[in-house]
Amino acid sequence: MTARPQSLNLVYILPGRSKIILGFAAVCAVAFLSRIPALRGDFHFDDFHHITANPAVKNPQGWIYLFTHPESFSALSKTTLYRPLTMAGFALNYQLAGLKPGPWLLVNLTLHALIAGLFFLLLLKWRGHFPSALLGGTLFAVMAVLSQPVSYLSNRATLLAVLFLLLGLLFDRPSEKDSEPRKFLRLLIALGFFGLALLSKETAAVFPALVVLQDLFLKSRKRDGFRILANAVYFAGLLFFLWLRWTMFDTIGSNFYPRTMLENFPVQARAVFHYLFFVFWPVHLSVVPEISTGPGLSSLPVLAALLALLGISAGVLVFWKRSGNPAFVWFWFLASFGPSILIPLNVLVSEERVYLSSLGLIFGLTLVFSRALEDRSRSRLVYALAALILLFQLALLEKRIPVWNTEKSLWRDGMNKSPRLSATYTQYAQALMDADQQAKAFGFFQKALTIEPTNATAYGGLCRYYLVKKEYEVLAGCAQEFFNLADHPAQKSQALAYLANAQFEAGDLEAARQTLNQALSLSPGRPEALYLQAVISSSLGGSEDAQAYLRQALEANPDVAEYHGLLGVILAQEGKAEQAIGHLRIYTEGVPEDPSGWFNLGMALAAVGDVAHARVNFEKAVALEPGYALAHYGLAMTRFQLGDREGALFEANKALGIDSSLAQARILRAAVFIDQLNKGIFTTAPAKQAILSKVQSEIKWLKKNNIDTRPLEKALAEIPQ
Repeated sequence: MTARPQSLNLVYILPGRSKIILGFAAVCAVAFLSRIPALRGDFHFDDFHHITANPAVKNPQGWIYLFTHPESFSALSKTTLYRPLTMAGFALNYQLAGLKPGPWLLVNLTLHALIAGLFFLLLLKWRGHFPSALLGGTLFAVMAVLSQPVSYLSNRATLLAVLFLLLGLLFDRPSEKDSEPRKFLRLLIALGFFGLALLSKETAAVFPALVVLQDLFLKSRKRDGFRILANAVYFAGLLFFLWLRWTMFDTIGSNFYPRTMLENFPVQARAVFHYLFFVFWPVHLSVVPEISTGPGLSSLPVLAALLALLGISAGVLVFWKRSGNPAFVWFWFLASFGPSILIPLNVLVSEERVYLSSLGLIFGLTLVFSRALEDRSRSRLVYALAALILLFQLALLEKRIPVWNTEKSLWRDGMNKSPRLSATYTQYAQALMDADQQAKAFGFFQKALTIEPTNATAYGGLCRYYLVKKEYEVLAGCAQEFFNLADHPAQKSQALAYLANAQFEAGDLEAARQTLNQALSLSPGRPEALYLQAVISSSLGGSEDAQAYLRQALEANPDVAEYHGLLGVILAQEGKAEQAIGHLRIYTEGVPEDPSGWFNLGMALAAVGDVAHARVNFEKAVALEPGYALAHYGLAMTRFQLGDREGALFEANKALGIDSSLAQARILRAAVFIDQLNKGIFTTAPAKQAILSKVQSEIKWLKKNNIDTRPLEKALAEIPQ
């Protein structure tokens, strides 16, 4: 019987500790410095419901809540994703930096740098060859295809999962000299990191398979009882996680994109070749590539992909007789996509899915590199080739990072690279709407529907367009179509909110309220529906109901200035000026171009006696809109209270020059005249009579318009003769 050749002897002599630390630091530094331009990026795509509009991130109900309520994952409420550790990180990020994208991206960049350093250490553990480990870590650090997890904040889940997986792999392999207690301690630490990875993202479910691959192909010694126990412990941990998913969601996969494992397997089979030929061969990097579920196993391309996978797998297994390394590289690449088969995802493929799989391919490249260095006569050429590869990746990285700077740049790139995919046109149109380029956005929504007439998201975008343009009749029909095409409850809820807006503007308040109730039953925390309910309640005199709706809306999204503005106005009208001031200040900070915000804040400040600051706010309102009669009245009122009678009279006259029916200004003007008479400013009888005539004229106008004039008449009667 012929003995099987050893694959790799992992009993190696590592370089000195200082050299390892220096290598780790160098790889981390290259990863960090090469991607610093990524800090200019912004929030994108899923970030808006995962982070910026997610109440669990902005206002968490305690840290434990994130671990016990999977709906905290998204503002869309109903989801089948459980990533509490990632969400806790988001909540902490928000507490420290608000919604400034730079600090958020800094965390992602730091995580990527640490992962690159850990991969360098793992390569040393696998191979014991310092130059190839340094090359592998550095290549991973700068690869252009790995830009998405750094620049796309929602992909922090991927970064955390891979970070903990690498730590788990580093602790998993004890030395032969380790005592039994030390082996068990390392096993427990590795299991702990596996658990943290699973709490970050579901793709960490691949960890037990990676450990098995490591044991099978990179291990020279026989499998002992401890290694069998370790594998059993990891798989038990995975089974526990899958059971936990089942208890939370009644499914291992997704309720909203329900593809069975048999349906998803051929999709991922084709995806493997997409990643190999369109992602790692860097000619077609795209945030959303052109690939669909397809017709399944009966499709010739799918069958060809499956046969190719089987053929390559058989080939590397045959080659395993000589060395386990190629088999390890190939099966690592395949295994990293395993969770996507088990837990189907709504986006079939994307660049971030290769973040973990790239480690296996890079390991294969380092094997070639180390073999080439065995011939010292070629070492300079090999190092030069490695330098060219790194420079080529840096050049690609320089072009790729700016794509993620804004939503417009991201989806413009997506349209150019996936011109037959309607989703890219829809997202680009949404970015144009955010930039107030409505007319241009409308054209791209139409283009998306030309490609895919059943694109519900495009109809949602058109609803947003019609709402902004105040085309309410068209909005009603568009919202109905959006509702009919939508699959996800959150989309249906959004469609109903648009329909309620159309009904409200048409004056059918009862229909609008019923529609909003239906929208909130589908998505209880939808803030725009709560806000419209508050507007309707306020218009019908239901102040308490309006406040309750607004407070719920603010719990869901505390950063929306309009919610604060309306709540502040309602509180001020109820005489709760002190409570109103904080909300009105937030509104003026969020919408500083709205003169009514400054006016409302000025009135609330005046009500609590802060006349000087009230005057400043009225001046800001007048500066924004010189023809704002109420703001001139506010200035007149504060100047009168500050003793500036001439200024008060000037502003009151301005207010009445703009709007002669402004009763408050007429009352104030009469009060100024009475004050002048009381102080004896006019010494001659004709002058006094002229002022008295003006006061009586104001009182006559006020009475004619059914306005109480008794305070003015009493003050007039008390004037000394």
